[in-house]
Amino acid sequence: MHECEREREDVVKKILVATDFSPHADAALDLALELARAQGASITLFHTWQLPVNAYPDGVAVPPSPEMERDIVEAVKRGLARAKERVRRAASPSRRSMGSATRRTRSFVTPRSTALI
Repeated sequence: MHECEREREDVVKKILVATDFSPHADAALDLALELARAQGASITLFHTWQLPVNAYPDGVAVPPSPEMERDIVEAVKRGLARAKERVRRAASPSRRSMGSATRRTRSFVTPRSTALI
């Protein structure tokens, strides 16, 4: 393989930035933006969450109210909109998903051949 071809293989083309909207996630997004610019890569913002459930010793589990669920979804939409605005020039898509962070991230990344998370 020619050296130029080998170098092109090492270039990251897709970066998934998982965010919880914290300052640490913002710092990770800053780094991802630098990498994306340097590599010509695309960035996808991704956030996943689980709705809280109150479980009691007698085995009763109380799901959140529809209002709480709505408030959480709206907060997620606002957080992603703020993060997406930071990468607006990169035309980056964003995704949100409810459920186990590990399982949902894996199911999102695998079919898309994301190179860097």
